[in-house]
Amino acid sequence: MKSSLCRLAFFSDIGKMIDMKISVSKLSHHPLNKEIYKLSSIDELVASIDEIGLLEHLVIDKKNQVISGNRRLECIRRLNWRTV
Repeated sequence: MKSSLCRLAFFSDIGKMIDMKISVSKLSHHPLNKEIYKLSSIDELVASIDEIGLLEHLVIDKKNQVISGNRRLECIRRLNWRTV
């Protein structure tokens, strides 16, 4: 598990990104993402994240909903990561 390479960003009220760690179980996909994106090519991304770790932040809102990084969230769940 490459949790030391995990990154998560939260947009605060002033629009500034804050680095933080959170339990993966507290994260959910933002409902609008289902309408916009498909969770495609997951197996390849799982293999990449397992080998290298996350290269890009997950971006969440105040409700711990993923705004950016829904495929990455699905991958880290499949890899059984506890925190990100």
